[in-house]
Amino acid sequence: SLEQSLSVTAIISFLEIAESDYYYKNIIRSLSNSFIEIKEFDIDALLFAAKNLKIIVGRDNWNFNLTNAIKNLELHSDDNYNYLRIKKYRKTLVDLKKLDDLLLPFQRKLSPSRFVQELNKLIQKLEIPPKLLNAENENKENDIKALTTFLSSVEEIFSLIETEQGSEVHDLSFYIDRIRTLSQSARFNIKERSDYGVLVTNIDEIRGLKFKYTFLGGMIDGDFPTKYQPEIFFSGSFAKKERHHLNEERYRFYQALKSWSNRLYLTYPDSHGEKESVRSTFLDEFEKSFAMSCKSDDDYKSMIFSNEELQRNIKNKSFPLDKIDDSSISSKISEWEKAVVIDRIRNENPLAASPFSGSLFSDPNDVDEVLRAQLLNMQTKAYSISQLETYATCPFKYFLERVLKVEITEEPDEEIEAVEIGSLLHAILFEFYVKIRDKNIILKSCSDKVFKIAENLIFEIAEKHVSETTKDSPFAFFEEEKIFGINSERKNSLLYKFLVNEREDDSNRIPNYFEVSFGVKDNEHDELLYSNEPLNYDNIKLRGKIDRIDINKNEKTFEVIDYKSGSKKVTKGEIEKGTSLQLPVYIWAVKTLLSEELGEEYSPKAMSIYNLKYQEDIFGRNPVSVSRRRSADFDPTPALNELVDTALDHVKSSVENIKAGNFPLTPFID
Repeated sequence: SLEQSLSVTAIISFLEIAESDYYYKNIIRSLSNSFIEIKEFDIDALLFAAKNLKIIVGRDNWNFNLTNAIKNLELHSDDNYNYLRIKKYRKTLVDLKKLDDLLLPFQRKLSPSRFVQELNKLIQKLEIPPKLLNAENENKENDIKALTTFLSSVEEIFSLIETEQGSEVHDLSFYIDRIRTLSQSARFNIKERSDYGVLVTNIDEIRGLKFKYTFLGGMIDGDFPTKYQPEIFFSGSFAKKERHHLNEERYRFYQALKSWSNRLYLTYPDSHGEKESVRSTFLDEFEKSFAMSCKSDDDYKSMIFSNEELQRNIKNKSFPLDKIDDSSISSKISEWEKAVVIDRIRNENPLAASPFSGSLFSDPNDVDEVLRAQLLNMQTKAYSISQLETYATCPFKYFLERVLKVEITEEPDEEIEAVEIGSLLHAILFEFYVKIRDKNIILKSCSDKVFKIAENLIFEIAEKHVSETTKDSPFAFFEEEKIFGINSERKNSLLYKFLVNEREDDSNRIPNYFEVSFGVKDNEHDELLYSNEPLNYDNIKLRGKIDRIDINKNEKTFEVIDYKSGSKKVTKGEIEKGTSLQLPVYIWAVKTLLSEELGEEYSPKAMSIYNLKYQEDIFGRNPVSVSRRRSADFDPTPALNELVDTALDHVKSSVENIKAGNFPLTPFID
């Protein structure tokens, strides 16, 4: 049927892009097809944008998200990683404009004859006929015949519709529904070629045909000859009818025996599941009358049937390579042998310093100076804490993402939130806290009157941010419900829960600084405490942004707080391993900023993850446990300072290893 032809399904899915307003899967399915290749269209950039911006459907949604992403990334344009993203997003915007231009005629209602005209024009614009004619593949004839049948069938169907209904106009979905039905039912055939390929068929279909080689399989009792099944509703002699059935089966066997000229192969399985098979009586009788020879594994030991089999034999050295007479394969053998050696090095000592286990410069005779210069150059740029966490978790992953700039393009999930709720909540809480700080409003243990003022303020700010974010975007309804309250009840909202938590906070510190940035160019940062330049630790430049700092001015102590919209917790063990560096490095950054920018010396008292996930059991502040001691007089400062030193040692070690070109696989089993 036509729906089994790649050229036809490519055309249909291309039309569906317009029908479903740029549905992601239709774009990928159609544009990944070799028959539809729009000049200079970058499918990888589209995949990247869909995955990172979580876009599934909606022309306006694509444009809104891409434009917003470019705007946000341009604030950090000094980062080469961001520059590459901006480039891909801009390319995707240009490519979507090309799609718009191609599919514009189908955005309005058309008469059947006009639709056929526009469809033919589209096929010509996409240059599908010349692509099919110039294709170098064995299905060329199949695709050409399918397209020809498709075009003639479409013309015939819509001509009949116009004859019945006149020139009534319809939207695109009307035509696509009929084309889908047509492609399922319309069939096409190509001319059979003799001596071409292998014909797989049943025994009845080979009467009168001749083959050089015939393979007859399934020679076991019950399969050939098949068992006689008596007809229930017709009387007659059982024995007579069984004899008639057996004669028919013999004749079919005779038919097969007449079809070959060079060689005949009769095969049967030794067993069927756990049951042993019984050889066909036909085979037993045949063996009495004709001389036959049996084939076994031993007959094929000196033969190689695939590249994969040859590669396995290279590793096992069970096949003499000098006997290979295929020049195209023999040229690859040295590559395969080298791969075997590399594999052996990796398996015998995975932790040994070798270019094949991640130590790029371990061989002094084979050093890539360009790469060495590139790694040294990275030292002059500021590292983000998340980059260094990636290195500590898996150095090879860091190498792929940050040095080779390899992007992961996974298909986005249709259930993913349309807008990242985390960044939206950050913006709301930042503006809210800056405003109540300016008004000298303190939430801790506040009166009902003050609480009501804060409640109205935070919801007013949220209304503004959500309306700006969702102006041109199909924002996830459930996310709005979580922010403003289930069934419009404020008390059922995430923001109200946040206010209650802040009011009931039993620490003796007050929220004081918000979105404190260092080395990050961002308009949204705290004007009271920030640094345009990265902070310097032992000639290593570090950059980041601290969500919130709570201060006790009397005791000269502080707490670092990081907002998370997921359910992640941080443990002391993760910090000691180096896989969670953010909070302890932020403690160092706060001490440095308070000292350098404000000339004040403060001590850390806590570091916490503030979970903003709408779940009763995990919502709120979760301090990182630094000791098992729980006494009232316990001072956590020495333990925190010790963890800060441990984290900074990991930072230093990671940067030194990056410079030295060491990128092994993760040292952690989990």
